[in-house]
Amino acid sequence: GIGKSTAMEAACQHQNDKIKESRENVEILNLDLRAYGEVERLIHDLFESEIFKVWRSGSGLLVIFLDSYDECLLELKKLGPLLADQLKKYKSQISRLHLRIACRTAVWPSFLGDELKKLYGDEAFGIYQLAPLRCVDVDEAAAQNGFDTFSFLNAVRDKNVISFAIKPITLRFLLNIYRSHGTLDATTNIDLYHNGCICLCEEPNESRVASKQQGNLNKNQRLIIAARIAAVTILSNREAVWSGIHQDDAPNQDFSIDSILSNCESYNNNLFDVSDQDIKETLDTGLFSARGENRLGWAHQSYAEFLAAWYIDHHQTPIHEISELLFSQDQQNRRLIPQLQQTAAWLAGMRQDVFDLIIESDTEALLTVDIGAREQTAKILVEHLLSDFRKGKIYDYYKYIDCYHRLQHAGLADQLRPYIKLISQANETRDFISNARHAAIRIAEQCRVIEIQQDLVDLVLDTNEDNYLRSSAAHAISDYGVEIYKQRLKPLALDAGSDDSDDELKGYALRATWPNHISAAEMFGHLTKPKQLNLTGSYKIFIYSKLAPYLKPDDLPVALDWLKKRQGENDWRDPFKELGNQITLEASRYLMVPDILRLFADVAFMRWESHIRFVPIEHGQRTDDALASLEDDTLRRDLLSQVVYLACERHSHPDFYIIFQDIAKPIDLSWILNKLSEANSHSRTEDEMWAKLLRGGFDIANFNHVDAILTSSQINNTVQVAFKYFLEPIDLDSDEATKLKECYKDDQGIAEDSQIVHANVPLEQ
Repeated sequence: GIGKSTAMEAACQHQNDKIKESRENVEILNLDLRAYGEVERLIHDLFESEIFKVWRSGSGLLVIFLDSYDECLLELKKLGPLLADQLKKYKSQISRLHLRIACRTAVWPSFLGDELKKLYGDEAFGIYQLAPLRCVDVDEAAAQNGFDTFSFLNAVRDKNVISFAIKPITLRFLLNIYRSHGTLDATTNIDLYHNGCICLCEEPNESRVASKQQGNLNKNQRLIIAARIAAVTILSNREAVWSGIHQDDAPNQDFSIDSILSNCESYNNNLFDVSDQDIKETLDTGLFSARGENRLGWAHQSYAEFLAAWYIDHHQTPIHEISELLFSQDQQNRRLIPQLQQTAAWLAGMRQDVFDLIIESDTEALLTVDIGAREQTAKILVEHLLSDFRKGKIYDYYKYIDCYHRLQHAGLADQLRPYIKLISQANETRDFISNARHAAIRIAEQCRVIEIQQDLVDLVLDTNEDNYLRSSAAHAISDYGVEIYKQRLKPLALDAGSDDSDDELKGYALRATWPNHISAAEMFGHLTKPKQLNLTGSYKIFIYSKLAPYLKPDDLPVALDWLKKRQGENDWRDPFKELGNQITLEASRYLMVPDILRLFADVAFMRWESHIRFVPIEHGQRTDDALASLEDDTLRRDLLSQVVYLACERHSHPDFYIIFQDIAKPIDLSWILNKLSEANSHSRTEDEMWAKLLRGGFDIANFNHVDAILTSSQINNTVQVAFKYFLEPIDLDSDEATKLKECYKDDQGIAEDSQIVHANVPLEQ
């Protein structure tokens, strides 16, 4: 259910793998305590087993895994003393005995923990708790269920049920809902949380149920007791429940089990007594987790906030009492107590009278309320929200942007339009008006209000308006605008004007119009350096991630021609460097197209002339296998032929060593030799270029290369001249020998200097 047994199996397997690798003198004893009901049988299988006897008389290490401590059929109050007493007999050998015990948090006996700590010492003793599921775990679970993982994770975030996705039991609950409806929107957040909390109150362990160890309460009784604990926790601002024997040891921020006891509790008008044991049973559910020894707190704060609200609603608490509970005592400025805002929001979603109570003073707190199909409630909330922005009661229009989608209702466009067109009055603060307009734009965007798009475009194109507001409206159009409105932003994509000091308007306009309403020629003809190099805004994001993915094959010649014209710019701060890499990678997939091959070779050639590698860099690292299409021998050799042609045409000498590194392969050496052997097929200059390329790829440690050069040099004069340094003897008294000696000494000196530099580098570097 929660994953303890799986974690124990993984730990045991890991220990087994370590033993196989190291071949150390280590033995493993793995027992599942749920199968034991008699003391004698447990002692026989554990302390009188052959493995234990061998360990006792030897010098090796024994690792014992005891799973399901909380499910043992023995009385748990006897099991702890039994294990402690038996282990004490081997105190002198305890350093060779490693022990792992899996147990539910609430059931773990503090007595056994204290005894083990005394036996092993503080440093060798530790209590660990299972970590919550990670995003990658949830992603894998969704994939195994055949769901689109991106859509499922987005649904979890949109419904704000991450607290349930991080636990295996409730993740299964969410997956089942998603399987049935294809969405999580089929039910309100209140229903999701209520049903999710009930899931955590159920006994997930089938063996516990089969052995009748699931407790005395049903899931609904556990839920109402948990809700009472939540009300005490939230309303009295306490952190955890103290479950220890000595109350004096409890931290000040904790409360005792006794303090939440009462004669009875009710669920659906059915009364039942609540005992000390019932509270402990409730604390043993998935709603709670450890906060240290003898301390249990909420596994997630959202469980407590929801259940506290649900408890108040369940008991039909009068509105005047709710007001006293949730609001500060300051009569002049009565506001929600900050720590209770989320509980108040849950309660407002459950009760209209609470919503009406809060809306007048704390509109912002109600943005997280899941109002479901309550259209009139959504209309009232939007009205108060925009009014509060306009009056300056709320400032941060971006803080609750993820909640704006809940404000959808039939008349939303009519509510937002006056604010989008709003002009401040003489007695109004301009910043407050601006915040209200920004909020209206964001609400329109999150609720996908189509009817408001004409007004948004008019705002974007109005040069008399504030540029930040224009950018905000342009963002909305680029995000959800229909094509007829996106097209109207084309003039801004090509030239947003000097007032666009941070290129935000230009960036959003490009996102709106590319690639449907602007050609590649227009695009690359108007790409300019960002005005603010240190700002990662809409324009830079467009350049980095929104332009290249939409390039079509017909666009690549234009893109490569633009890249060719920029080859002289090698500034490390160049904002177009990543775009150049992306264009290179995309173009490499279409080298079978002559125009693209020619331009691709041209761009690469200019870099090789400057002794710069042409292999793209992704995420800051060079990827030598990035040009995957060059695995094709024909394409790769066509590119090499084009490079040699350019070298001859321009009488230029690129770095053939780097060329070979970037695009050629060792198997190309024989092909190059064949090109050199083609009689009268090319000029002397071309022969020399092929020979230089041959030298760039020659590997003296490769026997096949050496054999091929020796053979070819006997019949090909160009090869013989190119490899003269390798083929002919050198007079030790000649000028050439003297130069080679000097080069060797220089190389040795560089190597020694490098060693000295490295020797003086501090260790931490």
